[in-house]
Amino acid sequence: MKKIGFIIAAFLSSSFAFAQTAQFGIRAGANLANITSNQGTSSTARVGFHAGLLAHIHVAPSIAIQPEAVYSSQGFKYVYDAGGRYNGEHSVELDYVNIPILFQYMPGSGFRLETGPQLGILTSVNDRLNGTTTGLITTSDFKTTDFSWAFGAGYMGTSGLGIDLRYNVGLSNVRNDPSFTSNVHNGVFQAGLFYQFNDTYRRR
Repeated sequence: MKKIGFIIAAFLSSSFAFAQTAQFGIRAGANLANITSNQGTSSTARVGFHAGLLAHIHVAPSIAIQPEAVYSSQGFKYVYDAGGRYNGEHSVELDYVNIPILFQYMPGSGFRLETGPQLGILTSVNDRLNGTTTGLITTSDFKTTDFSWAFGAGYMGTSGLGIDLRYNVGLSNVRNDPSFTSNVHNGVFQAGLFYQFNDTYRRR
């Protein structure tokens, strides 16, 4: 929790440095997350959520930079069928604080396109079967950071309320096991709502 608090404080501090031009906001929504590997995977998607803060900084009327600090509930599901009490479908929770830096283009009428790098900091890992933690997969099995690239599109109305769709493509191997030969990457589709306060370029 101290790490999360430090990240949010750093985000706010850097954003206040742009207080004359930055428009602050909040965003939240649903995640559909999974993992991929270069040797294939039998995992299925896990439904989660995201919520966080944003700072929308115009560098031109139709171009902006948007740093964010977002808690993101990610992971995947898999079926354990080796016998014993752990048989069944497991849900692996990989929870991150993500810090994307998005470059946005606003062609007009409230629409926007966005892309940019994202740093993820792992906060917790849980493997659950029927809601009970198994301990089969733990924090030590995954690296503490993840690097990905975000692609998205959105629309914001004149009230400051908007909707967005985003896909985060994992670029770094998140598996923390030298004996595990395949590279594992996160992949997260996000759909959500956001609200920007006092944006003078709202429908650009």
